[in-house]
Amino acid sequence: MAPRTALDSPDLYTVGWIAALPIERAAATALLDERHDEPHGFSQQPSDTNSYTWGRMGKHNIVIASLAAGVYGTTSAATTASSLLSSLPQIRIGLLVGIGGGIARPDKGTDIRLGDVVVSQPDGATGGVVQYDFAKAKSKNVCERKDFLNMPPLVLLHALSNLQSEHRVAGSKLPGLLEEMWKAHQQMTKSTESVPGFVHQGFENDRLFKASCDHIGGRDCRGCDLNEEVHRDTRDSTDPEIHYGIIASGNTLVKDAATRDEIMEHVGEECLCVEMEAAGLMNHFPCLVIRGMCDYADSHKNDRWQCYASATAAAFGKELLSYVPVKNLQETQRAAKLLQSIEEKAEDVLRFLYRDEVIKIFNWFSNLTSQEKHKDVLNQHQKGTGEYLLKSQKFMHWLDGKDRILWCIGPPGTGKTVLASVVIDTINKTLASSKVCIAFLYCVYAERNNQTIDQLLGSVIRQLLQQVLLQQSAIPEKVLELYNSHRHSNTRPDVAELSKHLSSMVSLFSKVYIVVDALDECDDNNKTRSSLLAQLQNLDTHVQLFLTSRPLEEILLDAVQFKVTAQEDDVRKYLSAQIKQESRLAKLCADNGSLEDEILDKVIAKVDGMFLLAKLHLQSIASKLRVGTVRKALEALPKELDDTYDDAMKRIQKGQENDRSELAMKMLTLLSYALRPLKLGEIQHALLTMEVEADETSIDRGDVYDKELLLTICAGIIILEDGTSTLRFVHHTAETYFESRRDGLFTNGQIELTKEWTLPNRRRV
Repeated sequence: MAPRTALDSPDLYTVGWIAALPIERAAATALLDERHDEPHGFSQQPSDTNSYTWGRMGKHNIVIASLAAGVYGTTSAATTASSLLSSLPQIRIGLLVGIGGGIARPDKGTDIRLGDVVVSQPDGATGGVVQYDFAKAKSKNVCERKDFLNMPPLVLLHALSNLQSEHRVAGSKLPGLLEEMWKAHQQMTKSTESVPGFVHQGFENDRLFKASCDHIGGRDCRGCDLNEEVHRDTRDSTDPEIHYGIIASGNTLVKDAATRDEIMEHVGEECLCVEMEAAGLMNHFPCLVIRGMCDYADSHKNDRWQCYASATAAAFGKELLSYVPVKNLQETQRAAKLLQSIEEKAEDVLRFLYRDEVIKIFNWFSNLTSQEKHKDVLNQHQKGTGEYLLKSQKFMHWLDGKDRILWCIGPPGTGKTVLASVVIDTINKTLASSKVCIAFLYCVYAERNNQTIDQLLGSVIRQLLQQVLLQQSAIPEKVLELYNSHRHSNTRPDVAELSKHLSSMVSLFSKVYIVVDALDECDDNNKTRSSLLAQLQNLDTHVQLFLTSRPLEEILLDAVQFKVTAQEDDVRKYLSAQIKQESRLAKLCADNGSLEDEILDKVIAKVDGMFLLAKLHLQSIASKLRVGTVRKALEALPKELDDTYDDAMKRIQKGQENDRSELAMKMLTLLSYALRPLKLGEIQHALLTMEVEADETSIDRGDVYDKELLLTICAGIIILEDGTSTLRFVHHTAETYFESRRDGLFTNGQIELTKEWTLPNRRRV
């Protein structure tokens, strides 16, 4: 075997080749003209878990990636492609190469045989691939056409046109390419009963039955009715033939003739093949789809032809690349940049559509907006943490649709909300498209009076409507009808109307992900939580639910549960990053080599899987001025949340100057007694009105307390949401802590708040 070389830069690779199965990857690898080691300077993104094969086909350097073993479907394909582009943004074009099920209709002139190749080709109405949602069916079991996907890159379509012309003149090079592969890798030609080789399996093993004939048990069709076999003329050669048309793609394996024929009827006679990955790529990865036919997508399918079909598809991919000029490819826009420009255009459209009437309709459905909250929470995420969820089998199965509901359960402060934000971000970056949508709700204890069932359902509808308006310039007619029916009476829709329209909205997408964080903070005294769960669970099966909460009694029976606890390595990464942001503490650690490790070890030992405790403990340590006081504070760290809040109150009341302590207590009073979340400006105004003299009739804007001061004096118990400018308790456990103790902590607090903040003739800041 010739020694492998490593190219000088990953920028020299311009073709991304995705193969779902190991046998598909093996065929592609065997057809490389040259194998490479990993290129110098390649840096794989932390979120990219792909493994790569590097090499050259003809004049093109290509990188081959496959899906994780045992994981298939459109979602996994999208994740693989997005990860590839994140690590290799210089990739220009892609090929999705592998096996598929043929839709053979010899009586209609479509004589597809096993081992033949089907290539996706746009037909004017589609980009060559049509997505189906097999779980979604209309009456009479008719599958609904769910998605039209992007066209392949023009450079590939020009190459395809050139190749088709050459085939008319000189025929295909596939037989020669296969012969070269077999000669170079003779092991691939060997076949056994259990392990077929990458060679033609014999016409006697290629049998097409009528759609009405179901397979009789067994590995082959010896028991099947010969009278039900479709007669086809014998071919003169085993050389594969090539067919161009539409490929139908979805998440469900098609293995019965009735479903296959329904798909063909609704796509049209141009539909030649069904498979499971292409729809996940077309809007995430500019590519052409090439499929070798390994079965007829019916009950007679078996694995015998898979290796050979993988080889014929890969050979076509290699031949196609020989028609792609290197110069043209270098001038082709990078795939990642192309996708970014599409997303930017979509954002421009959305901004244009946010006119007064559209905003009125959005707000009419719900005044709950989760976007700013999401940004604030996601900003708290420490890079590299939370992988234990994202890489878990339970999460991958949920993401792929194998399990519909994933419920993440854990004690307070374990990082569930940040995990939810990471899940939302992951879906937004890797899956969201014109037909795949995500909506999310952050339930907040302090806002429970406003987060009613109608507002929560309306918020989900609002988010779905925003996604619809990215694709079309007009609000759906049913939405306008509902809005206009209430407009003149100035009323809002009831729960029944919202439920009906939510079902209607989700039907516009092939897949909808709904994330609901902190269900336990949703008020259930009026059955809001239980009603929300029931409404979401009753949505169509293509709606995936991701839920987080503390342990609750009303766990859905069909939910897969995932236990959330802050991983020690995640807490260590978080603390280490936070120490660097505390200048005084960072200097102490830099000057004392072992201090940072001491802090990490002591804090981790105390927090018992709770990020919140780690955060509060670091706040208490960061205020220390000497190494000795840091170590003393480490020894005194409490292990319970209430004890930690008690410790914070001691620092607020006794650990700082009197004027700071008094100011902090006033601010805690305001937040504890407020009937709704308060903005920073409102807090600043209220604090000032408590202090001005009675005969003052105006307030000087320059007298307001500085934002950084207000956050510093409260020992980490109060935080500011940058997106909404809302001051709130660090966690709902802090809010309940003060609710249960405020009569003892705040003397006449509510009376003082009401009196001082509503003094007459005071001009608000």
